[in-house]
Amino acid sequence: MANESAFDNAATSGRTGVITNTTAYGVLTAGTTATGAIQNAGAGNAGQVLTSNGAAALPSFGASPGSNAKVWINFDGTGVIATNVSFNVTSITDNDTGDYTVTIATNFSSANYCTQLSGARGSVGASDTGLESYTTTDLAAGAVRVFTGNGVGAHLDYELVDVTCWGTH
Repeated sequence: MANESAFDNAATSGRTGVITNTTAYGVLTAGTTATGAIQNAGAGNAGQVLTSNGAAALPSFGASPGSNAKVWINFDGTGVIATNVSFNVTSITDNDTGDYTVTIATNFSSANYCTQLSGARGSVGASDTGLESYTTTDLAAGAVRVFTGNGVGAHLDYELVDVTCWGTH
C-alpha cells in the first residue's frame, strides 16, 4: 500500500489519518510523482498566486500576473471629497478644482504603470460639452495625480471619479 492516500479511512487502513508532510498554512497537492502521491507545495508569501507547472510537476507560488488591477478607487470629487470604495489606496487629496492625488498603499515597483480614469458629473450643462478626464504623465510609484474637466480645458469637479491602475508591485 505504498501509494495509499493520507485521507483513507483510518479504521480500514490501520493508519492514524494524520498528515505529516505539511508546513504551517501549506498547500497540499495530489498526483503521482517520484516523491509521493500527496506533496506540500509550501505556503507562499502574501500577494503571491499558485501557478500550475504542468503535469507531473508541483505547482509553485509566484508574483501575481499584471492582468489584475493593483489599485482602484471610486470617489466623489465634489465639496469635501469622499471615497465610495477602494483597493490599495491610502488616501485621496483634493489639490484644486478637478485636480486630485491618489496615494497608493503598496507602491508600484516603478513609475512605469498603466492608469485609466473615468468620471461623470451629476448634471451636464451646455458649458460642459465634451467632458473629458485624464491622468497626468507625471506618475510616481506611490501616487497618481488625476484631472477631470471639460473638452475646452477647464478643470471641473466630478461627482463620480474612477481611477484604476495596473502594473508590478
